[in-house]
Parts: sequence; structure tokens; C-alpha cells
Amino acid sequence: MSEPNPSTRSGLIFEDFVRDVAPHLVGPGVESEAVYGPKDLGVDIVVEGPGGEVTLIEARSDTPATRTRLTLVAERLRQAARAVSRGRRVNLVLASPGLLSDERLEILRAADINYWNGLKLVRAAREAGVSVPSDLGLPTGVSLVKPPETVLRQRLQAVPSGTGGWFAYQAWCRDVLEFLFHPPLNAPAYESSTQNRHNRRDIVLPNYAEFGYWRFLRSHYGADYVVVDAKNSGSHVKKADVLQLANYLSSHGAGLFGLIMCRKGVDTAAQWTIREQWTMHRKLIVSLNDEDVLQLLEAKRSDTEPEALIRQKIEDFRLGI
Repeated sequence: MSEPNPSTRSGLIFEDFVRDVAPHLVGPGVESEAVYGPKDLGVDIVVEGPGGEVTLIEARSDTPATRTRLTLVAERLRQAARAVSRGRRVNLVLASPGLLSDERLEILRAADINYWNGLKLVRAAREAGVSVPSDLGLPTGVSLVKPPETVLRQRLQAVPSGTGGWFAYQAWCRDVLEFLFHPPLNAPAYESSTQNRHNRRDIVLPNYAEFGYWRFLRSHYGADYVVVDAKNSGSHVKKADVLQLANYLSSHGAGLFGLIMCRKGVDTAAQWTIREQWTMHRKLIVSLNDEDVLQLLEAKRSDTEPEALIRQKIEDFRLGI
């Protein structure tokens, strides 16, 4: 019998940890997997309380950081709730090691789902005398000093969208990327250009990472440099903006991977252009709006890898083609 791969093993360890901590957070109850069958429900843990209420828990060792993934989790839990309700109260829970931004949490709140983040789980484990796995990236505590994530969030909130805040937004993008990804990426070069001055890129981060996801991006997606275009428009990014960034990318130059940082996201035509650039030219472009970057900051604050959100966006993009 083969050994489970590392990601599967981490998932099993985290699920067992949540199972041990759950009674302290839910209250007395009996785990009822045999009654409902978690495979049929599509959730990891089912706990039935003494009053007949049911708690359904989805344990994800890889924190769902994208709107797409959180929406899918919410749909799965709501579907499971309909299957077991039978007129009883059903509590829905997503548990994962990382933190979610307020904007991401709103997706769960709208579906009436509670979120057990790493901090909540660790605190509950300590109170219950449950050992905390050391290899899951769970946070160990919260600093009382005002964290840089908070400072960067407040700076973004102070930058108006549109031409009036253009330079302030570019500077903020540079600073937030350096905070999030340097190291393993090199410090960002600001407003670099090609030798003939035809292509002026807002921000470029050299990628010499020797391990981790950035190395994977370099070897599989040509991310020798991370080329970033900052768009402070108050409207959605257009097709022309995507083509502008695509023009900066080349296998013999800065590489084939780019980020569009924007306030509101990309419109439908821009989404199709991103798809065409990948399928026709192998140029991979990922858009990060304000909500995405705030989630990156929450990941950094919880000591989880912020690039996990980029990984998930790429996976969602490719699986959607």
C-alpha cells in the first residue's frame, strides 16, 4: 500500500486535529459519521448535539483564499445541511489554518457559515489540552504591536481610485509586494523599461527562488521575473490593459508571467483576453484586486504562505478552461 502524498497527509492530520478540538468549540455531542456517511454529505465531520442540533464541519488544511473556492465550500456545506436538517438546527463550519480578510469572510457570513481560523483553533486546543501539530503552519499567537499588514491596509483605504491616486497606488503596490514576497523574490524594481524605452513596466520582481511555489512558477510558467502592472482605475480593467501587460512578456525578455493589480477586477472581455494569451502564447496573467490583496495580507499575518492565493487562482483558471 503506497504512502499518502504530503498534501494528503497534511489534510488528514489537520482533519484529526479539528476533530479533537471540535468538542471544545461546539459543546458536548456525538460524532455521527456512521449515521449520515460523510462521503454522501461531502463534509469531513458531523457532530450531533444532545438537543438534536447538527454541526457540519469542513476541514481544509489548504485555506481557501479565492472567492471561487470559498463559494464552492459554501455551496457544499449548504447542500449537506439540506440533506440532514429534517427540521433541526444545522450549524455550518469551515475550519482552516489561515486567516481570511473581512471581504472573504462576508462570503461565508452570507451563507451563515462560521469560520474557525488557525488562531481560534490553537487557542481552543490549548484550553482543551489538545496537542497542536507542528507542521501545519498554524499561528502561535498575535503580536500586540500594530502589524505592517494593518498599516498597508490603512494606506490602501486612503488611496482614491482614478488618476488622482495613480502614483500613490503604484507606490503602495510596490511596497505591498515587497512586504509579501521579498524574500524569496528579489526586491522590486520600480518603473523599469526595455532598452528602446518602448515598454515601460510599473514593477518587476526578479525571481531567483530556489524552492517553493515561486521556483515552480519559474520552471513551469516562465516566471523568470514577476512583471506587475498597477491599474488604479475606478472601473474594471479592460482588454487593452491586459494586452498592454502581455506586450511586456516574452520568453527572451522578462519571462511569461505577469500580475495586474487593480481596484475592482477585470471585465468579461479582459477575462477572455487573459485566456487567449495563455492558450495562444503561453503567457500567464493573474489579476489581483483590492479584495485579493487584502486576503494576501491576512495570509501573511497568519504565518501562511500568501502565494497560496496566487496558486489557487491559477488552478481555478486552468481547470476552468
